Amino acid sequence: MEDRSELIYENYQKVKDRVLRAGGSHVSVVAVSKRIDVDVISKVNKLGIVDFGENYPNELLEKATVLSNSVLNWHMIGAIQSRRIPSLAGVVGVWHSVSRIKELELLAANDSKSKLFLQVDYSKLQQRSGFAVSEVEQALKKGLSLSLNVVGLMTITPVVSMPERILIFRDLYQLGRSLDLSEFSMGMTDDFEAAVSEGSTIVRVGRAIFGDREIVQGKN
Repeated sequence: MEDRSELIYENYQKVKDRVLRAGGSHVSVVAVSKRIDVDVISKVNKLGIVDFGENYPNELLEKATVLSNSVLNWHMIGAIQSRRIPSLAGVVGVWHSVSRIKELELLAANDSKSKLFLQVDYSKLQQRSGFAVSEVEQALKKGLSLSLNVVGLMTITPVVSMPERILIFRDLYQLGRSLDLSEFSMGMTDDFEAAVSEGSTIVRVGRAIFGDREIVQGKN
């Protein structure tokens, strides 16, 4: 019987194959490892997975401490807590979900070299997460004025139909290109192929790689 880590790695390779077939020859796959036990991450890292995405600061820091001697790249993909930015600085390699000017200012003070994406909100909810489309240009100017390494835009699509998601991906891509940005963090398990077809350069995939979180870590 195959080891669980080998099955996970096979799933990862299948996702990469699907990305390639969708036209993404230069697309990175981030394995979303929230609630996945650190031993499992260690095993699949040794098999070849390098990029891991985490949603919760405490969980990311705990895993990074245990795996400090491993060659991997941590992606912060969840809501960023301003007070945790100093402790995450130097650990996080890519910040996907920068959604406030205050976060840009704190990153400038603590971590000006790591890649970061500006999160764009398409939900139109009052309690939104991310910059409104109309705010992105000013946020980018602020980030660049602070000498931050702003590389692109990120979004999490609301729960809408696939045609509507495709329109969101297309709009994000066009917005980014109009601002001379070249990287796009968009697409998850249910829609990453559509995102790749619309220009995504990084997809964030959890369930299609790890399954339904059968292997869990107690603390968030």
